[in-house]
Amino acid sequence: SMEVLRMHIKEGLAGLKDLAEISDQVPIKITDEGLLIEVIDKDKQAFFDLSSAAVKPLMRKVLSAIVKEIKDATNKVVISGHTDARPFKSEKYYSNWDLSTERALNTRRTLEELGLASERVEKVAGYADRQLRVPEDPFSSENRRISILIRNLEKNERKKALP
Repeated sequence: SMEVLRMHIKEGLAGLKDLAEISDQVPIKITDEGLLIEVIDKDKQAFFDLSSAAVKPLMRKVLSAIVKEIKDATNKVVISGHTDARPFKSEKYYSNWDLSTERALNTRRTLEELGLASERVEKVAGYADRQLRVPEDPFSSENRRISILIRNLEKNERKKALP
């Protein structure tokens, strides 16, 4: 069940000594769609450097703990990247759309490197600043996040049954 999976992931994350102080940055909740895991930046602790899509070592540890618990399941996985509303342009990324998408893609690559079967990934998307976690503060670091949705199995089956 999703609740059992949620508890296993929480326990796996709690077992990582570097992660004790960042547990509030990896909330895990059950939604209608499935189990939603968010990996949220804070000013003092970011999982990606500003304007970068490179997966930092701490992010890799978080993803490793997640993969350990979900790799043997059959649920589809959806990965989404989100940025804050700070506009920027760098040589590598044209906009927040590019950055959020590249972060989601790099998260997918890392999950697969760590053992998640590639056929389990249903969708990878970048949302830029269009789905703010803190809408009243569009520049908040908490808007910079990766969302990993482990879909309900029933939803997967219903989707297949649709014409």
